[in-house]
Amino acid sequence: MNILNTNYNSISLTKVIGEVENTTLKKNKFSFPTFTKIINNLFYIFDPIKDNRSMLIFCVNNGIVKRMRPNKSIRFRFMKAYSYGEYLGIDDETNNIIFFSNKGEVIKEYKVPLESYPISFDRSNTGQLWVLDKKKKQIFSFNKDGELNELTIKVKEVTLQYPTSIQSLCNGNLLLTDEGLHTVFEIDQLGHIVWTFGSLGLPGNDNKSLTYPQSAMRLENGNTLISDSMNNRIIEVNYQGNIVWRYGNILQGDWEEVKIKYPKWVDRQESGNTVITDSGNARIIEVDKNSKIIQEIGERKIKKKLFSYPRSVQLLENETILVADTVNNRVLIVDFNNRVLNYYRDLYWPRSAEKQLDGTIIISDSLNKQIVSINEYGEIIKKIDGWIWEEKYNEFVDPHYTKQLENGNLLVVDSERNVVLEINDNREAIWLFGFDKSNRLSDPHCAARNKYYETIIADSGNNRVILVNREKKQIFEISKIVFRGHEESLNFPRYCSFYDDEHPLFVNGVTGSVIITNRAGKVVRYYAPVNKQILDALQHTRGICFINNRIIISDYNNSRVLIGDLNY
Repeated sequence: MNILNTNYNSISLTKVIGEVENTTLKKNKFSFPTFTKIINNLFYIFDPIKDNRSMLIFCVNNGIVKRMRPNKSIRFRFMKAYSYGEYLGIDDETNNIIFFSNKGEVIKEYKVPLESYPISFDRSNTGQLWVLDKKKKQIFSFNKDGELNELTIKVKEVTLQYPTSIQSLCNGNLLLTDEGLHTVFEIDQLGHIVWTFGSLGLPGNDNKSLTYPQSAMRLENGNTLISDSMNNRIIEVNYQGNIVWRYGNILQGDWEEVKIKYPKWVDRQESGNTVITDSGNARIIEVDKNSKIIQEIGERKIKKKLFSYPRSVQLLENETILVADTVNNRVLIVDFNNRVLNYYRDLYWPRSAEKQLDGTIIISDSLNKQIVSINEYGEIIKKIDGWIWEEKYNEFVDPHYTKQLENGNLLVVDSERNVVLEINDNREAIWLFGFDKSNRLSDPHCAARNKYYETIIADSGNNRVILVNREKKQIFEISKIVFRGHEESLNFPRYCSFYDDEHPLFVNGVTGSVIITNRAGKVVRYYAPVNKQILDALQHTRGICFINNRIIISDYNNSRVLIGDLNY
């Protein structure tokens, strides 16, 4: 590749690794439904991605889907149907909550407090409207006349991280779901936790854990139905914390049979059947207590998958790839024909893995808060759980990325501590960036080093990429690029590296573009995805690598690996 030939180029899809598609799939009517309610035997479905101008509601009657735009002038972030012709939605522009009719007529507008960002709401039996504020991490409410109550509620025992849903319970309490804490809470109106399910702050797929749950509902029998979304399952939990019913994917050897994919919403009918909003498959299913599908609107897109939210990818010899299969808590070596050649388990959310010339694999075993080195037999030969700086030992909190340098030292990114450091065999940090006030990072995801001792850092939370020298002075900071009259801002760049010692590269999270610059920060090559699948993969990827005129991408959101052609 002639990297110095400044060009605008495209990336096209050539191969998918890690999934078996449903080859008989017809085009689904939905894109990414997030809410389903059956009212008078009609399905009301909220699909926020189907139309980027306004929210669509789908009314399904006897298999016939009728699309309705209740209000074309408002784009809704979230919407619920409460009865026939009666809807509540969050206006994505004003943040206010709109109560409107089947004809789109605004019946009532609930004006939320300034600086609030409502993410979910629920109406009590008495007409009180409870609103979950994602930004302020609290709950406020309106009375039945639409007037804002003075009372606000904050959870006392913990600080919410990424709350996603709220349900008003008959006993006056509130049921909250927080995907960042991987937990469902029941709180009273003083904010005290009276019931909880999940391992607080820790993801998992066992009988006591959740992984990024999106919603929950309390049933009349006192049990709780939970959309355990990233675990691709629905579970019903009793008040003692035991799972009494589940519906989800089935592990078959190294592969997983896909029954549902990232379900966002679940509802239980009077018949005892469960209606699941199977968001990742763009469909709705109704299943009975024996897990038999009674009704299906749309079809599943994927039959089987190998990975679960993979992060780093590294091309090895003979067209094989080393993959950090994060949510499956393992690292795999697979070939281009979907065959698993080797795997390494006993890990907890490995976010990166890199094979060295001597055969050793270095892994960021992130939620075990350590970096491990394993040999070709899968045996751990070294563990590092922290570093020494100014005679003080500092433990890792969440090591996201680790790369061995030519001098044998390790370059480590600890996202939770907001630092990038180089440590030697004695665990001494000989270079540390982000630890002092003058060099603040926010949720960095990746870093790399060239022969000039220059370090490129994907400072994700600050929406920028920076290049710093040995003395920690910035050579460049990129938060916006201008190329051939085209201008775009960076949004949460998660991956960066060096194409070669003269050319840093990074991926822009908002556009999915792969950008290569010179060491002064001038763009010399720009790759734009021309395929929707490549675009979605690059917008969320945690790792890419190049092979000749091809690119290998970890497609994090879709749990697979893509291979694309670099077109000139």
